Amino acid sequence: MKVISLLSTAALTVCLTASGFCEEDSPQELDLRISQTEKQQVEALIVHDMNNGSSYQNNGRSSANDMMRSNGQTPQTPQDPNRVMDSVHGCVEEGFSLEAEFLWWRASLDNLEYAAKVNGSIDFNTGIFNLGGDFKLPDFKFDPGVRVSAGYDFGPKNWDLFARWTYHYTDPTSSTSRPTNSTDTFIIALKEFYAADNSQIEVVVDSARTKWKNQLNVLDLEMGYDYFFSNRFSFRPNFGLKAAWLDMDYDVNFGNANIGTNFLQPRFIDVQLRNKSDYWGVGPQVGLDGNLHMGWGFSLYSRVSGALLYGAYKTRLSQSDSEGSSFRLSNSSEYRQRAMAQIVAGIEWAKCFSNGVLLAFNLGWEGQYWWNQNEMRIIVDAQPTGDLTLTGLDAGIRLDF
Repeated sequence: MKVISLLSTAALTVCLTASGFCEEDSPQELDLRISQTEKQQVEALIVHDMNNGSSYQNNGRSSANDMMRSNGQTPQTPQDPNRVMDSVHGCVEEGFSLEAEFLWWRASLDNLEYAAKVNGSIDFNTGIFNLGGDFKLPDFKFDPGVRVSAGYDFGPKNWDLFARWTYHYTDPTSSTSRPTNSTDTFIIALKEFYAADNSQIEVVVDSARTKWKNQLNVLDLEMGYDYFFSNRFSFRPNFGLKAAWLDMDYDVNFGNANIGTNFLQPRFIDVQLRNKSDYWGVGPQVGLDGNLHMGWGFSLYSRVSGALLYGAYKTRLSQSDSEGSSFRLSNSSEYRQRAMAQIVAGIEWAKCFSNGVLLAFNLGWEGQYWWNQNEMRIIVDAQPTGDLTLTGLDAGIRLDF
């Protein structure tokens, strides 16, 4: 504006002089004519701005919206598009983040049927039978778990680094038995065991019970980047490493198992089967988080991720019976690559405090799928198959500071 004013003064002086309104010795002419000093100031300002490449145009560092004035006051600070008050992207631009979640998950594994309870009739003389019933599985149930996270947000660069530990344990059981003196109810053992004088696969028993234990430990180390489409919607792609330890025990007990050559010549024993599988694996993971900030402190969030883990299984199988026989097998160097996938969706409420602290609560539903985790051996099928799934509620609290 100073340059424009000085140029206008100079132009007006030239025009007045050329048109004869000003005399050479007039005092007014001395007031309107640009002085040599002012001329030098104009030239210096022009050269300075030309060197900066602005030429009095918007250089991208400011705009009409950025420079809006209110009643002639100083310009207001423009709103940061990456800041959403009362949300996970709220008042803490840079700092630490701590989170703890209570997990209420149901874990289940394929191919754990241990018996079949059937009803009907069997003609022991002809071998003709008409039976129907249902399979028996462990009573998979919801059990508590925990997940804790710690990380650091690097602020305006939108990068963050997080470490997470997840723990869950479950031990469902199940049992079934044949009613006393029943002639139309039978229990068929579905987990094969070795008997020296018997080649039967489907062995009839009086009772069966099982217990499956699964302990999950997962450690995640990931780096993410927040990408904001607006001050209401953001994505967070992330990548990192996942390490997992999955320890399983599967015990099956059969009471009065008939290992005789036929039903007319029975021979009964009690059999205990102990099966164990310990797996560790580590590998890369990638994921994508999404947040929709609705206002009033509420946000909808989601997470999708996947990982490929390479590691080793250690498996052990043992069998013992009431006659004193035993059988043991083990394998401690079986390396496999396994895949897993995770999906989470939920709602969060957060509040920013004046001292740069954010407190948030979340409630969501999570599902995890671990492919081919049933490596527990049996005598007949030396290469079992089965996928592990975990699903349930997440309830957490988060503190950023």
